[in-house]
Amino acid sequence: MPARPQPLVAHEPKKRLPVPDGLWYFPRNLADYGNAKGLSQEELAAMVGVAQSTISRWLHYGIESLQVRHVMMLEDGMGLEHGTLTKPPAAFLQAANRS
Repeated sequence: MPARPQPLVAHEPKKRLPVPDGLWYFPRNLADYGNAKGLSQEELAAMVGVAQSTISRWLHYGIESLQVRHVMMLEDGMGLEHGTLTKPPAAFLQAANRS
């Protein structure tokens, strides 16, 4: 592990995947909230009980088989309300401005 973990980055695919909008927002929100809380991929993986490579895959929009329980576990681990990670990214900006 590097001495200073790099910020989480969601890499948007060139082609939109056939998934519900909420899941489409998940990678961006995961990166935004994870960075705001200073969390690494390894720390997020530990919250959910998955490998770090799974978090990396989710950030790269490998979300077709993402389970709702994993989303809820991440939200619980980050102290977020359920549904936060699947809201449009603008919700993050609004929440950050209210803090």
